[in-house]
Amino acid sequence: MAHSEEVTNVQDDYNSDNRHLYSLNELDDYEVADDNPDIRGWPVKTRDGSVIGKVDDLIVDTTAMKVRYIDLEINQDVRSDDDNDHALVPIGVARLDDNDDDVYLDQIASIDSLRAYPTGRRGLINRDYEQKIIRYYWRSDPDQNAGSELVRTEEPAVGSDSSFYDQRYFDDQRLYANRRRS
Repeated sequence: MAHSEEVTNVQDDYNSDNRHLYSLNELDDYEVADDNPDIRGWPVKTRDGSVIGKVDDLIVDTTAMKVRYIDLEINQDVRSDDDNDHALVPIGVARLDDNDDDVYLDQIASIDSLRAYPTGRRGLINRDYEQKIIRYYWRSDPDQNAGSELVRTEEPAVGSDSSFYDQRYFDDQRLYANRRRS
């Protein structure tokens, strides 16, 4: 399958440093590795178990040969804005349920906390949007808190160099840590 017109147009919206990010659904030479489940279509849940949407696609970094984001299609009854029906979720902040085909976002406590999440329209990815997502997780990270005082570690990398994806938010091993073994 060749790149569709939508992907071509989406690529025009990318910053020059993001031309390596593509939708897995649009890449005919890429597939999920045999030892990893294909999570497209799986329900996505908050920490409290509320279903907020489904995995619509995976966003692949073709340079590094890694999945960088889950493309979350947000359920209509959960959306705060009808125009913004998708959200990118860094692969390292999601986890797979060990028993069911569900994806959990533990740092999103409930549907109400999703309202502050940076959303967008399908396919529009630029570094500014990526930075907003990382800052969201960095601010809501329980590892950033100690006792009653907020303790901040070093700001997340937000530049355009390759170190941006060296953050733990992009550690795909975190997603698959609890996966069901066949």
